[in-house]
Amino acid sequence: MNADQQQLRGLFDAHGQQVYRRALRLLGNPADAEEAMQEVFIRASQNLDLLQHGHVIRWLYRTTTNYCLNLMRDRKRRRELLEENPPPPPTDTRTPDAMLTLRALLAKADDKEAQAVTYVYVDQLSQTEAADLMGISVRSLAYLLSSFRTWAKAQTGAA
Repeated sequence: MNADQQQLRGLFDAHGQQVYRRALRLLGNPADAEEAMQEVFIRASQNLDLLQHGHVIRWLYRTTTNYCLNLMRDRKRRRELLEENPPPPPTDTRTPDAMLTLRALLAKADDKEAQAVTYVYVDQLSQTEAADLMGISVRSLAYLLSSFRTWAKAQTGAA
């Protein structure tokens, strides 16, 4: 074990339970708290130089709090987006006319939006898979899909 690994192990042994308890208090779910704790210590491993200069507890507390709050915000926003824009029916139930319309819209659409729509609605990838392929966040992908739907409704005159 090298010096960085030993330092990280020492941090985890000394503060792992505090980080876990903080995450559990904020998230209310042991699995989510475990994930948050892992993420915080991954970030700690990337900031060992900073942590050598003191304020370790404050840094861990702030990082844990920020990670948990961001996770809660992201989940809330994802739920809102799904409620606003439910996924379309599977591709195999579309009529040939609907596919022709979709192809025509994709030809005129913004490149990023068309790529997102193709991955999610045509290729039937999950939003996480599509976002990974595009190198963007799931939130950004959801905005691209929403923007395309709004634009497509205006193009087709749909309500």
